[in-house]
Amino acid sequence: MENVRACDNKRESWIMFQDMSKAFDSVSIESLILALCRIRIPERFVSLIEKLLHNKENQVLTSHGNTLAYNVEDCIDQEDIISPLFWRIFYDPLVHQIAESKLGYTMKEKWISNLHSQSKKRLSVQTSVVAYVDDTNWIALNIYLPPKFKIQMPKSQMPKSQIPNPKLQLVFFAKIPNPKY
Repeated sequence: MENVRACDNKRESWIMFQDMSKAFDSVSIESLILALCRIRIPERFVSLIEKLLHNKENQVLTSHGNTLAYNVEDCIDQEDIISPLFWRIFYDPLVHQIAESKLGYTMKEKWISNLHSQSKKRLSVQTSVVAYVDDTNWIALNIYLPPKFKIQMPKSQMPKSQIPNPKLQLVFFAKIPNPKY
């Protein structure tokens, strides 16, 4: 509905839908531990998580019996129930920096809050990123970033493994001039 409003108000908006394949595999345990420390998770809990994640072995249960055990790579398992939370903790610095950049779309609305006095209220909400697990929507007024905009993440928090190849889809809502009749 807001995208229609963007067109009605003669404003363009750009939305990029991103689905990262193998997102959980891109998070090294070392990077996750640093992210947990960054948000001040108690040291004993961080140590417990680290011990649970290091030197893991998996087995597949089949109707013909169990497979041989194999070592798990240095990453978080997508199947673990706590993995979405770990992913969010790891991904949060990037999402937060983008959100704080104020590069997104601002929705504004005003309405009459009191019919008797005709007083009006206004609401303004700015959003530049919406993320759920490994699906992210990046929202902007235009496709160009300001020249000084730079994502800064400490090298210690950068993933050690290869960055996943995201599946991207870009949607553009153009300015629509008023039709002349």
